[in-house]
Amino acid sequence: MPVCTNYGFHLPPCRALCRQAREECEQAMLSDGLKWPDKFDCTRFPEHHELMCVLSLNHSNFLTTPIPTQAPPNFSHSWRSGAPMYPAGPSLTQCVSNADCVFERSVCRAGECVCEYPRTWGPYGCEETQILGGQCTTDNQCSTVTPNAVCRDNKCACISPLTSYMNLACIHASGVGSLCYNDAQCRAVNTYSFCRFLVSQVVGTCACDPDQFIDIHGRCAPRLGGRCKRGTCSRKLGVASCQRGRESVLKCFCRKKAVQRRGVCVLR
Repeated sequence: MPVCTNYGFHLPPCRALCRQAREECEQAMLSDGLKWPDKFDCTRFPEHHELMCVLSLNHSNFLTTPIPTQAPPNFSHSWRSGAPMYPAGPSLTQCVSNADCVFERSVCRAGECVCEYPRTWGPYGCEETQILGGQCTTDNQCSTVTPNAVCRDNKCACISPLTSYMNLACIHASGVGSLCYNDAQCRAVNTYSFCRFLVSQVVGTCACDPDQFIDIHGRCAPRLGGRCKRGTCSRKLGVASCQRGRESVLKCFCRKKAVQRRGVCVLR
């Protein structure tokens, strides 16, 4: 069964877990005249480094708790923009009590100075960790909270080709017809799309919402009466424009002095 999360989507099994299950079960199934189900073809599931997934029965590459404390880097005595970095020395890494740790919010654990979670080591000591979109100076600030995140242009962002999901996780974006494990992957490319599951709540392919159609570029485009964004009504709809309807939702409607004929707007 897929693993539920608090982030609005489930975790599919990793390919390695599928292979493990098949290796341990297939022989017993064959002895009873049962064939391994095609819908559990292990190539349908992601590798553990490609997407958040369940790696084993008691571990997943998404649910793994970040290490609460991290050892400090080997600081050298240098200056950047006039601000001195702390010099390297035994007092930074070795300790007997918290009093031996010179950095703010650092504590002594097992004879070594470490940062209190959720802080992490940075160039100038223990820095606050950040969610996606937060201000940062080092990759550690981002990856401690969100796996596969780095500090880019002083903001936490996902490693390409992953994309942010509600600033909570880095996921693979999927276009129409591509493999998906949740709706968020599809909507990262096409706002009005969803994951049409081939295996219930486990794996499927991205498809356009019913009020959309697939355009020549393979993207979801609104039909007449379909939800839209400014300027997204296809030329195939004729003289249509994206207008605010009765429900205060932008939809593609025929312009003034135009009528609808066979799903296309034409001038009277």
